[in-house]
Amino acid sequence: MRQTVHQLRRRKDLSEISSFRYAGLLCISFALTACFGPPKSATSEAEIAAMENHTALLPNHPANHINYIKAGDPNGQPVILVHGTPGSTTVWADMISDVQPGYEYIAIDRPGFGQSGPKGSVTDISLHASALMPLFNHPSGKKPILVGHSYGGPVVVQAALDYPDAFAGIIVAAGALDPTLEETHFMQYVGDTWPISSLLPRAIKNANEELFSLKADLEVLAPRLKELKIPTIIVHGTKDDLVPVANVDYMEKMFPQNSLIHVTLIQDQNHFLPWNSLEELHEAIAMMKSHTEARQ
Repeated sequence: MRQTVHQLRRRKDLSEISSFRYAGLLCISFALTACFGPPKSATSEAEIAAMENHTALLPNHPANHINYIKAGDPNGQPVILVHGTPGSTTVWADMISDVQPGYEYIAIDRPGFGQSGPKGSVTDISLHASALMPLFNHPSGKKPILVGHSYGGPVVVQAALDYPDAFAGIIVAAGALDPTLEETHFMQYVGDTWPISSLLPRAIKNANEELFSLKADLEVLAPRLKELKIPTIIVHGTKDDLVPVANVDYMEKMFPQNSLIHVTLIQDQNHFLPWNSLEELHEAIAMMKSHTEARQ
């Protein structure tokens, strides 16, 4: 069938509009990724792909199930690793690839990320804390140590408050706890606007929605921080541009002094501790294990 010049031009115009929209979407995705995005893992993609995934069901929970990977000694000290936003088990790939003797590391996909449900976001940190429940009772009989990075920081604090008898201690790594320090980037509003929000990758969309709710969650959490009973270690970089080191001052002020056993400030380090500060994280975990054993 013959096409008129007008029809051909209209198709070309629509194609160009579609290309501009796609290019704009890519720019927004890249901008939002720049707000949240981590560096590349030292662990190869092949090694990450070879890590065995496990599933734990979550009846009556929005996530329905969580995915996790584990490595190390099944009879060793369990350490549950909780990523930030966005993220997945792969955030901890370098640590999972280098488990210290006497430990089992368990990295989860938080609800809304990786292979965990649901497809959409879960914007309540108490629901992220309760998603850890299938991992509370470790086969070794030992209480797990919780490590939370970035958004995972308030999640592990929430878990420690909601389930104080389930854990040996918590480590807050570059954690965002101070609600007054939470700021919203302009591109987050763009990414939250329909139809852009419906076209963004799942991880970026869900991360964006989580961060919009974080300030309110932290305000609710704040009055409970004085109730924190289990041993706590803080690890933070002094050059963290995403979660300001001023969060440490807030935690030192709000956490009970008998629960806060150590603070490690890593000079000139940025936000991405699971990639850049493995030694300090391993040391914090070992310190928590020693502290726990000394109390028994």
